[in-house]
Amino acid sequence: MSNHLHLLLRSRPDVVEEWNDNEVAPSVADAVSGAAGSEASPAGAIGV
Repeated sequence: MSNHLHLLLRSRPDVVEEWNDNEVAPSVADAVSGAAGSEASPAGAIGV
């Protein structure tokens, strides 16, 4: 079972309200493209 990880995520609506599309899009593109260190795309991810 060493090939997985657990994430604990917390939603912060007060912080998200301050973000705009130009700030969010690069982060999403990096995550979907595998720039976070993974060669595989997340399950169900749509290519950017």
